Amino acid sequence: MLIGAVGISTASTIKYVDAVTLTIAGKLSKTTNPYHRAEVSEYPSLKEGRSRSGKPLEGTLLRMSTGIMVIFETDSPEIWVRPEYGFTYPFYSMPMSATHGFNLYIEKDGKLCWAASRGRTVDAQGEGKAKAERPLRLIANMEGTMKRCVLYLPLYSELLSLKIGVAEGATIRAAKNPFRHNIAVFGSSFTHGATASCAGQTWPAFFSRSTGLHICSYGMSAYSKLQPVVGEIIGKAKPDALICDSFSNPSCE
Repeated sequence: MLIGAVGISTASTIKYVDAVTLTIAGKLSKTTNPYHRAEVSEYPSLKEGRSRSGKPLEGTLLRMSTGIMVIFETDSPEIWVRPEYGFTYPFYSMPMSATHGFNLYIEKDGKLCWAASRGRTVDAQGEGKAKAERPLRLIANMEGTMKRCVLYLPLYSELLSLKIGVAEGATIRAAKNPFRHNIAVFGSSFTHGATASCAGQTWPAFFSRSTGLHICSYGMSAYSKLQPVVGEIIGKAKPDALICDSFSNPSCE
């Protein structure tokens, strides 16, 4: 039985491993930063920063970790995260557990079951950055059996690094990706995850868990416009199939 109650450990008694030593899934493009969805610097036509209205531009969107997962096995009774953010985008119609928080699923009887979703309710920029980057316990008081875990990363944030914590004496190791084939999805805010309740509640994530397919999101809020440069990015990634959901953002032209 999995119980999300608060345990007795403190951050100082937890051992951490770098997430890159585990299995990173949910992306196809090779990137210097493992939590980016494309190597933005290779495509000069991708605009970065914010628009006049304050919305992130194409390159900035592709630096966000939406859809990316860390897959691992552990027998720890509790699981923590310790993130380092480059930036976050405060999407005020969404909980912070989705914009810069984490969503944990654990496999039980062959199915991935929701286990926890948490994020600090502070702006992860400026003075709030240090608070947002403090160790965060996702779940505690679990059985000490080996479990396969899928951790979904923030939808509207850039991660510079991520460490995953378990109890002293517990095992944590890379696990096999349970999803098959490589399917790219290009779409607008609906694909990116706008208004999702947590990081694993986007439609590509639902579709992936329902079918067992490895869905890799190139969702770009407000910038799903059939840009040739995105075709270059996805073409270079060589997916087995492509789902193109770009009806929302282009003009008539």
